[in-house]
Amino acid sequence: MPPPLREEWNNHASTFARTWLVAMRSKRRLLLGDVPETSRLRREITRVAVAGLADETEAQAIQRAMAKDFHLLEAALATDKRVISLDEKVRTHFCRAASEVKAIKAVIWVNPGLEGVTAIVWIEENARAERKRRLDCQPISV
Repeated sequence: MPPPLREEWNNHASTFARTWLVAMRSKRRLLLGDVPETSRLRREITRVAVAGLADETEAQAIQRAMAKDFHLLEAALATDKRVISLDEKVRTHFCRAASEVKAIKAVIWVNPGLEGVTAIVWIEENARAERKRRLDCQPISV
């Protein structure tokens, strides 16, 4: 859990999430530490995600949204290539980039808030790297 993710948890975590985090720490299942920021990869992902957009305001909004969650991708790339996030909009932007950016194609992105995703079952079954959950296989819809 890199510092940006810890900060996000500290600012936004529910009571359940805080309890879960404490449990994971006590079981030594939480890795704390820095994850290198990948400036070049960030630029490439952003370039692909906003390519072809005529509306500069929309492109800037997408860039800001992605900038807030790049730490999730970087942590995933540094560990097990898995992201669990409720932010469907930013996932869509990362999916668009995954169509061309090889480094993030195989990242698994699961939104536990969507019906039919069965995130709990997936986690209980060891969060296998199922192709249908990869960024490059996700449907793109905003």
